[in-house]
Amino acid sequence: MKKTDNNETRSTRFIRTVGICMLPFFIVCLSLNMVKDLVKDIITDSNSYELRYEEVTVTDTDGSETDMSNGQKVYALYRNGEYFDEVDYNEFTLKDENGDTDLRYCVLIKDARRVAYTAIFAAITIVVIMITISITNDRTPFTPANAKRIKAIGILQLSLAIVPGLVVLIMKMARYSYIHSTFDIGSVYMFIIAFVIMIIGMVFDYGVKLQQDNDLIA
Repeated sequence: MKKTDNNETRSTRFIRTVGICMLPFFIVCLSLNMVKDLVKDIITDSNSYELRYEEVTVTDTDGSETDMSNGQKVYALYRNGEYFDEVDYNEFTLKDENGDTDLRYCVLIKDARRVAYTAIFAAITIVVIMITISITNDRTPFTPANAKRIKAIGILQLSLAIVPGLVVLIMKMARYSYIHSTFDIGSVYMFIIAFVIMIIGMVFDYGVKLQQDNDLIA
């Protein structure tokens, strides 16, 4: 009976370990892919980009065409004659002090924003994994270290609402004489989530104290 229980415990630990390892592997792959795209955009010549207002269709491997814009005309960015991405016209027609538009620089701004998001999200993922490992080893989530980690997640979530937008703003101010900005409701949601996570961190602090008092009684 004990041998069977030990086998089940090992199987559970193995599955948990695989699950914990898969998430950072996915984050690493995503990060490497973004870095690859960033490097490619850096070395691509500015004249290789073209902005078109059209119905976007993409040719599949079997030769058929797929409508990417649902029958509506959109501003589509092309790189070396190939469809690259659907873009916001206001974000890709900003002019510098000479009245020129640089589509390549606009792409780099978008890349920098993605990299900032990914870096912070990767940091949050690492902290979550540390909490998971701690719960597995300590058999309880209420530890001082986990309380600090949850507060760290709250701070990282707050930076997720601020840093990517700040990176975009700095890059725009460095190049353009006029900056077009819009209200991002997503940032408000991130602020709210960060506030909620910080409250959970405070609750964990209280839970840690209860856990310590219970251990002293036991």
